[in-house]
Amino acid sequence: MEYKNVEEYYGDFERPLPKENIPAVLSYNLNDVDSTDVLLDRCAKDIDLRLAIEDEYHISALNKDGVNLGMEIIKVRYLQESGQQWFQIKDLRSPCESVCFKDIIFPFISFKTPVLQNLLSELKELCISPDDKTFERHFMLGGVEHTFALGGVHSVNDPEKFEPEDDEILEDVDVDSMYPSIIVSQKLYPAHLGPIFTKVYSDILSERLEAKRNGNKLKNETLKLSVNGLSGNLQSEFS
Repeated sequence: MEYKNVEEYYGDFERPLPKENIPAVLSYNLNDVDSTDVLLDRCAKDIDLRLAIEDEYHISALNKDGVNLGMEIIKVRYLQESGQQWFQIKDLRSPCESVCFKDIIFPFISFKTPVLQNLLSELKELCISPDDKTFERHFMLGGVEHTFALGGVHSVNDPEKFEPEDDEILEDVDVDSMYPSIIVSQKLYPAHLGPIFTKVYSDILSERLEAKRNGNKLKNETLKLSVNGLSGNLQSEFS
């Protein structure tokens, strides 16, 4: 927070407090309270969102970060839709020791550029561990080096400054909920949760996009936590 004072107490917590140390303890405690008050003020927006989520979804939200809160909403909706209890699904997993690209590249994927055609052909011959952090491929496209690894495709270039001319437009294009939309359109789901999961997730995504269009900021921000937090949890053994 770049708070004005970071204070520590160096007394022995295993022994009775000497009277001469009382002022230092009081100073430490007051600093704690004051800094917590500042933190509370800075987090007011997040706290208000969580209080509203508790009212709307009847789940404990104050002690959860964004991703865990989003997963909790998906969990509640899935249990409602499937008619199951938490104890029935909480230990289910779909472990995968190896992933073959030919099994996960959508059949409609194709390229006209030779360098991408070659990369696609090479990938379809590969199988890797989902935890293989060493997997990486480099290729040149449009005079720019690109890296393809577990985190996706990224250009490899030095920092640059772009200043459009008066007759030019500098535009940044983004896809609305790209990964969630792919999950829904291709009907993807964890094997142990079945197609019901896709329906639940699709409903949440539709509700989120509708809320965004209608200016319902609370619902938009709430459901955004659910749809965007999922992809990072799909490989987690604890999720």
